[in-house]
Amino acid sequence: MPFFRKKKSKEGLNEDSIVYSMTPRHGHGQDVVDENGIRQVAGCLPIDPINKRFLLVTSASNPGSWVIPKGGWEKDETQKQAAMRETWEEAGVKGTITRHVGVFAEKSRHGVKAHHWIYEMEIKEVTKKFPEQKKRERRWFTYNEAMLVVKAHYIKDAISLSSLSPLVHPENLEEKKKKKKKKKKEKKDGDEEDDSEDDGEEKKKKKKKNKDEDNEDDEENDEDDEEKKKKKKKNKKKDGSDEDENGGQEGNEDEEKEKKKKKKKNKDGEITELSEEEIAKLQFSKLGLESKTDVPELVGTETRK
Repeated sequence: MPFFRKKKSKEGLNEDSIVYSMTPRHGHGQDVVDENGIRQVAGCLPIDPINKRFLLVTSASNPGSWVIPKGGWEKDETQKQAAMRETWEEAGVKGTITRHVGVFAEKSRHGVKAHHWIYEMEIKEVTKKFPEQKKRERRWFTYNEAMLVVKAHYIKDAISLSSLSPLVHPENLEEKKKKKKKKKKEKKDGDEEDDSEDDGEEKKKKKKKNKDEDNEDDEENDEDDEEKKKKKKKNKKKDGSDEDENGGQEGNEDEEKEKKKKKKKNKDGEITELSEEEIAKLQFSKLGLESKTDVPELVGTETRK
């Protein structure tokens, strides 16, 4: 049963794909070597692009060491197919290869041990069961965490050149800062909104309280105004009666003043003139009459010249 096949895409281009078998390949006799006899290895950096993290596995020979899924590139497959197969067998990951990160040399005391063809894979699925699940442990790592736990220099170099690296893609670091800043701002706005809501409720309560107090003051003022009106009306009636009494008194006082004035003038020797009313009174008094109405009518008499 073959482990890979060629498949045509809609655009007519060939895409590398594999058959996901539960039986791992161990065909070291089929490994590809270069002209210097150096073994050629293929592997993937499995990336979760949404959460910005890597999936690493432990080494079969050294369980405490974290590595990428990789293995020998065999003669009946391409580098990409070999990388996808090893990623499936060692990590249980299915995905799409998005880019070739580079070829990295694994060195030992005796020189170059192997050349590693490393690709970046966008993860589509992580299965529970896979060929080497009993041999290896899997774990998620951020860029910084991966750089801390990985010991092999060539794997560190590959991670530092990946799409998650802020060294190669500073926009990732900038994006991270922006997200952090945005989150901080949202939290601050949320706190301010809560405070403003509390302030708003407090203001409403205070406003309502002031309104009630104003209404009470208005009622008290209305009562005071009503009381004042009644009192004013009462005083007005009283003032009216006093004016009537004062009017009579004032009339008498004017006559007395006039008499006193005349008396004073006579006393001072001033010549005064009688008024027509006074003259009429004197004339009537000489005739023994008090007023003009008392004059008798002459009947049958004529006046003589």
